[in-house]
Amino acid sequence: MKMYHWVAWHRELARKIAEGGRDDLVEKIGQVADKAPEQALDPAKLGKDPLSFFGFLRDSQSKSNGVCEIVQEVFGLEAELPDPEELGELWDIIFPSASESLSREGAMFPVGNDDLLWRLFEQARQATEDNPDIKQEDWEVAMGMDGIEVGTLTQALFLVNPNFFLPIDSAIDVCFPEGWRKEKEAKIKGSEGYEEYSTARGEIEELFPECEPYEIYTFLRWQKDKEAVNEASNFFQVGTQAHGDKRGDFWSDFKDGNCVFVGGPGGQNKENPLYPLEKPNLGDIILVRTGITSGKAIAVVLKNEYKPTGFNEERKIYVLWINKKQTNLGLKNLRPHGFCEAEKMSLDKAFEESYKASFKLIAKWRGQANEDRQQAEENTMKHPHPLNTILYGPPGTGKTYNTSHYAVAIIKGESVEDVKKDYGDEGVKKRFDGYRDNGQIEIVTFHQNYAYEDFIEGIRPVLDEDGAGDGEVKYELREGTFKRISVQADNNRKQVAKNMEQAESESEIWDIDELLQAFAISVQDETETGEGFKLFSEDDKSRATITEVSWEKEGMFASFQLGGSVKSPQKLTKKVIERDYNHFLTKENFEAKDIKPTQKSDRKQHGHALWYFLLFKRMQEFQAGWQPEPRPSEEEEGIKNYVLIIDEINRGNIAKIFGELITLIEDSRRLGRTEETEVTLPYSGKSFGVPDNLYIIGTMNTADRSIALLDTALRRRFEFKEMMPESTHPKIETNIEGVDLQKLLEKMNERIRILFDREHQIGHTYFFGVKDMKSLKKVFQNRIIPLLQEYFYDNWENINLVLNQNGFIRSKSIDKFIDSGLFKKSELIDEQGKIYEILSEDDESWNEPQSYINIYEGSNDAQSQEQNEPGNGG
Repeated sequence: MKMYHWVAWHRELARKIAEGGRDDLVEKIGQVADKAPEQALDPAKLGKDPLSFFGFLRDSQSKSNGVCEIVQEVFGLEAELPDPEELGELWDIIFPSASESLSREGAMFPVGNDDLLWRLFEQARQATEDNPDIKQEDWEVAMGMDGIEVGTLTQALFLVNPNFFLPIDSAIDVCFPEGWRKEKEAKIKGSEGYEEYSTARGEIEELFPECEPYEIYTFLRWQKDKEAVNEASNFFQVGTQAHGDKRGDFWSDFKDGNCVFVGGPGGQNKENPLYPLEKPNLGDIILVRTGITSGKAIAVVLKNEYKPTGFNEERKIYVLWINKKQTNLGLKNLRPHGFCEAEKMSLDKAFEESYKASFKLIAKWRGQANEDRQQAEENTMKHPHPLNTILYGPPGTGKTYNTSHYAVAIIKGESVEDVKKDYGDEGVKKRFDGYRDNGQIEIVTFHQNYAYEDFIEGIRPVLDEDGAGDGEVKYELREGTFKRISVQADNNRKQVAKNMEQAESESEIWDIDELLQAFAISVQDETETGEGFKLFSEDDKSRATITEVSWEKEGMFASFQLGGSVKSPQKLTKKVIERDYNHFLTKENFEAKDIKPTQKSDRKQHGHALWYFLLFKRMQEFQAGWQPEPRPSEEEEGIKNYVLIIDEINRGNIAKIFGELITLIEDSRRLGRTEETEVTLPYSGKSFGVPDNLYIIGTMNTADRSIALLDTALRRRFEFKEMMPESTHPKIETNIEGVDLQKLLEKMNERIRILFDREHQIGHTYFFGVKDMKSLKKVFQNRIIPLLQEYFYDNWENINLVLNQNGFIRSKSIDKFIDSGLFKKSELIDEQGKIYEILSEDDESWNEPQSYINIYEGSNDAQSQEQNEPGNGG
C-alpha cells in the first residue's frame, strides 16, 4: 500500500508553483476551475495564493471527483498519484474532506496579502531542520489576519512541506493532557510565536522518535477518529530476519512499506501456534526487532491481509509507525525470528525503558496512564493559570490595572480574554472588589523597608489602652499578608477535602432521573453519527442497537427505539429502566430473566429482557465516568482560588521579605502537590506551607533602576508576561484638533528605543482620558517630559530628539551669556556648550496642535533654532 505517495506529489506541486510564479499560478488555478466538476469545486475557496490553493486542494479531494488528476495534468506533475482504491478508508484520514483547520466558506487566507503569503510559501517550501526559515515578523502578521487560527496556518505549511511542519489542531489532543493545546496556541499567537510553534512541534515529535511529520499526523488523525488503540489492543512481536530461501534482513522493506511481511502459515500447528498471523487486528501493537537484542520499531496495526491458505509473499500486515528508533532491548524469552504474541511485553521493564515515550502513549490510549501523567492532567485542569506570574514592562502599560483582570480570571477559572470580553471593565472591577471583600484577594506593595515581619509574621509592639498597664507597651505575634491569605486558602482546601471524605463515607446517593437524562443525551450523540448506539459487546451474540431517542415535551427522556438485529419497531421505556436499574446494580447475580413484564402475564420475564439487560450494562459503564451536577451554589461547590497581588515586586529585598519561604512557592512544593513541603516558622514555631490554590501575581516596572537587583531565585519561580506599549490602543484618541495621539506615541517610542532601549518606552495609559488640548498640555508638562528627564538623566539633547525638536525645549549657546557680560571668559566655561530650558507653562506653544503634530511629522527647523533673545522661553 503506497500510503505516503501524496507527500512527493505535494512537494513537486510546491516546486512547480514556485518555478511558475504568481501569474502562472493564477492562470493554472483558472484552468483547474474550468476542468473540475461543478460539484467538486467551490470557486470561493480557490484563492490566488499558493497556501490557499493547497488548502483548496486538501479540502476538495475525494475518492472520485478527479481533482487530483486535473491538478496533475494542469501543472504537469510527474509524481505518482495516490490511489483511492488502494488506500480505502485511509483516504479519509490522509485527505479529510472537512478538516477542522481548513473548512471555510471562502479562501483559506484573506485576499490582499499576496506578498506575505508568497514569502511564507517560499520559506515553508525550503524549510529543513538545518534551515527552519520562517521569519517571525511574517508569522506575526499571518497570525493577525482575520479568521486565521493556529490550526489554519500550521495546516497550510504542512501541506506545502509535510516533511517538516506539523499541524497544531485537535488531532494532537490524543497525546497530551487537556488544556495543553490551548496553552500552546496562546503562546504561538504571542510575540515569539514561531519559536513557540517550533517548541510545540518538537514536543510532539519527541513522542514519535524517528517518525516523519506526515507519519505522525496521519497516525494522530487516525487514532483520534478511530480510537483504534484501546483496552482491547493486544501485543505481538516479529523479527525482521528470514531464513531458508528468503534469507536476509527485511527491516528496510518493513520501514519503507509501512508493513510487516507475513507470507503464509509457516510453522503454525494446532497445538502450538507459533505464528498466530490471523490474530493482529486494527489497533494491536507490534514490536519489530532483529534477534533478541536490537529493537527496530513499534507499530500499530492498520490492516491485516493474511490468509491461512497457501503462501503468498505479498501478504502483509499494514501498520502505522509510532517509533522507528533502533535501540537495545535486552528482552528475554522471545524467539530470535518469526512472529508471536507477547502478552508480557507491556510489563517488561526493559521494553518500557527502551521505548519509554511510546510505552506511555500506548498506556494512555489503553486507559492505563501512569500516576505521573494522571497527576499532570489533574494539575493542568486544576491550574489553567500559572501559580506565580509577573507582569512586566515600561511604566504606563497597564500592569497594575491588568492584575484585576488576571485575579478575576484565576478565581473564575476562565481565560483573561474571556473575562475582559464577558464582564467589561466595570464588571471586572465589581467582581474584583467582591472577592477582595471576602478575603480571596489581597494586595501588597513592596518597597525598600518592607520586611519578613510584614509579609509572613513577626512580633509587633502594641499600646495597652485598657488602663491597667498605664499605657505600657506590649508585644504580640502578628500575621503578615502572605501568611494570612495562605492559611485562608489552605483552610478552604482542607474543608473541601473533609467534605469529600464525609460524602464518600456515606452511602452513595444519586438521582436515577438525572443519570438517565445524561445517559440518553450521550446515546443520542452516538445515534446522530448514523451508526447507532451499540448495546452489545464483542462477546454478545446479539447485535441490537439504539437508533433513536424519544423525548417528552418538557425535554425529558421517554424511550429508546431499538434497531440493528431487532427488525420490528420495539422500545425500551423509561418506566422499566427506572424500576429495575437499581436492582441490577445491587442484587447479586442479577440476570436478564429477573426483568419482569410490566403487566400481569404468563411470561416469566419481559419480552425485551435481553435488550434491557444489555442496556443496563452500558448504563453502568456510563455511570462509572459520570458526575452528577453539583448541588451547592457556585461559591460553595469546591476549592476556591485565592490571589495575592504584589505591586512593584522588584523594589523589595526578596531575600529579606520571603526568607526561607521562597522555596515553598514553587509549583511542585505547594501543599496538594506530590512534593509538598512545610517549614517551621521562626516566630510562632508552627508548620507552614503554601497551598496550590493560592496564586501570586507580581508587577514589575522595567524602567525602574532596581530591576537589576531582582533576585535570581524569584526569576526562576515565576512566569513572566511582558506588557509593552500599545500605540493603537482604542482608548487613545486619533484626532484632537488634528493631533493623532497614536502616531505621536509610536514615534516617540521609536526614538526612545534607538536612543535608550525598549524597556524605557512611554506606556499607552499616559494618554488615556486625553480628550482636548488642555488635557494634552497637562500630560506633557506634568508626566511625559518629567518621565523623559528621569529616563535620560537630564540629557536635554536626547529629550529634544525624542520630541523631534518640536519647540518645547529651547536651547541657548553659552557664548551668548559671555557676550552679555554674565561671565568673563574662563577655561572652566565651555563656550561651545548649550543650556536647555522648557517652555514656560503659559507659553502659547503648549496649546498649538502643530507643536504636537511636529513630533511625528518631520522636523521643525525654525523652532529648533537657538533662541537669542534674553528671557525668551521663560
